[in-house]
Amino acid sequence: MWRLLQILGAICLAIVLFADAAGAFHLFPSVGWGKPDSIGYYLDIVFGIFGSILIVVGLAGNGVARR
Repeated sequence: MWRLLQILGAICLAIVLFADAAGAFHLFPSVGWGKPDSIGYYLDIVFGIFGSILIVVGLAGNGVARR
């Protein structure tokens, strides 16, 4: 279960990387990647925070489970 959380966190962070690349190359301009107050901006922040939390919880849970 803990490794699944880590994998889901890594997927969320990969989505953040895709969003940043999409903003740099102006892919999907209707989403407004990189512009404040756009859906792309909020997706980037939410997935970054959620992915980081999942990875930390997965690592902590895995460490506790090994004890």
